[in-house]
Amino acid sequence: MAKKKGPPYNDDPGCTYIVICDPWPGNKFGKDRDRFYYDCLGTWVYFMLNKKYHVEYIYTVNTRADVIVQLPESIDVTPILGAHKWRSFLSHWGNRRDLDRVSYVFEYKYRDQGQPESHNWLAHEPTRKEPPAELRFPVRHPYPRPSWASPAGRSCKDLARQLPSTRQRTPTPPPPPPPPDSSGFEPYEQPSHYPTARDATEDDASKDDIAKDVYVEKVKTEIESQPPLFKTKLDPYEEEEAALDFVKQEPADIPLTNAPLVKQETVDVHVKAEAVETKVPDPEPPAPSGRMLAMFAALTQVNVLQGAHHPRLILVLSGDKTVHTEASTSVVQPEMPEPVTVSEPQYPANPPDLQSNAAIRVKPEPEEAVLPPASQPTPPRPQAMRTSDPRTRDPRFAHKQGQPKRVKEEEDEAVLKRVKMEPRD
Repeated sequence: MAKKKGPPYNDDPGCTYIVICDPWPGNKFGKDRDRFYYDCLGTWVYFMLNKKYHVEYIYTVNTRADVIVQLPESIDVTPILGAHKWRSFLSHWGNRRDLDRVSYVFEYKYRDQGQPESHNWLAHEPTRKEPPAELRFPVRHPYPRPSWASPAGRSCKDLARQLPSTRQRTPTPPPPPPPPDSSGFEPYEQPSHYPTARDATEDDASKDDIAKDVYVEKVKTEIESQPPLFKTKLDPYEEEEAALDFVKQEPADIPLTNAPLVKQETVDVHVKAEAVETKVPDPEPPAPSGRMLAMFAALTQVNVLQGAHHPRLILVLSGDKTVHTEASTSVVQPEMPEPVTVSEPQYPANPPDLQSNAAIRVKPEPEEAVLPPASQPTPPRPQAMRTSDPRTRDPRFAHKQGQPKRVKEEEDEAVLKRVKMEPRD
C-alpha cells in the first residue's frame, strides 16, 4: 500500500514539536542566522525547561521568522506554552528597544503539517552544553512562568495549536472594595409627608391645565366662526393688493365722543434764509498815462526812421550754416503788362513771357556785407580704441603713423540769389 502524502498525519513522530514566534535572541532573519544564533536559541529553551532537557533540532526557512523546535517525546510542554516577555526572563539586555518584545510558544500542528523536513524546513543542531558561568548568560534561572496567549493574529497561526484547557486564561480579579467612609456624611432621606404634598401639587397643576384647555377651545371656536378673509388662493402680489384694499375700506377718522376740545397752538416756523453771495466785478485796469503814450510814439518813429536809412539784417539758411544778409531797400518795379486784344486764339512759337532769360539784362547788385558766423568749438573726433587684440586694432596705429587725414564732405548749400528785374526796351 502506498504511503499517504497529505494530511491528516496520524503517525507517531517519536518526538515533540513546539513553534516559537519571534524567538530570542532575535534581530536576525533568513541566511543571517549563524551557528551562534542557534546555540543561543537552544540554550534559551534549555533554561526554559529548567535545565532538564536539551534541544534536538531547530527547523527554519529563509522566508519566515518563526522556528520549529524538536524536543524529546517524554517532555510535557504545557508549562512552557504562552507568552514569554523578554523583560521577565532576561537579566540584562543590550538594546533598550527590545524591552517590550514578547516571544510566543505554541504546540506544533503535527496532524495538519506533518514532518517539517517534508516542507523544506532546514534542520540545525545546536550545542548541548551548558554555558560556562563566566559567560554570564542573560536568561534568568529559575525561569519565570509565561502568561496566557493565543495564536490568533500571529505569524505562526497556521502552524500553532491553541493552548490546552489546563492553561486557560486567568480571570481578572474583582476590584477591591472601597474603604469605609469616615467623613460622617449622611445621604438625603425623603420626608414622610412629601408624597402627600406632591400629590396635592399635581392635582392643582392638572386643574390649571384643564382650565387652559377650555379657554383655548373657546378661542378656536370663535376664530373658526368668523368668515375667512380670503376664499380663493392668491399669489403674493394679489394678497398684497387685497390687503391694501381692505385697509382702505376701514374708517380712517374715528370720532371721539365725550372728549374735551383742545385748541391747537399755532407754531411759527422761522427758517433762516441763506445769505446771497454778490459777485463784485473786477476793477478795470488803469489807462496808460499820456507820458507813456508819448514815449511809445517816439520809439515807434525812431524804429521807422532806422529801418528807412539802414538795411535790415536777414537770416538766410544755407544748408547747415546760418548767413546774415542785409535786406535791400530797393523797390522792384513791376513790369508793365502789354495790351492784349481779344481775337482768335493764336499760339506763337515762342511766347514773349516764355522766352529764355538770356535776353534779360541783369543789373549788378552791390556786394552785400556778410557777417562772419559765430565761432563754435569743433568737437574732438573720436579716436579708434586701441586694443591689444590684433584683429580689432587699427594697423595705422601699429606703425606709429599720424591721425588719418580727414576728408571734407561736400555740403549741398542752397544759395539764395536775388535777381533784379528791369523792363525791356
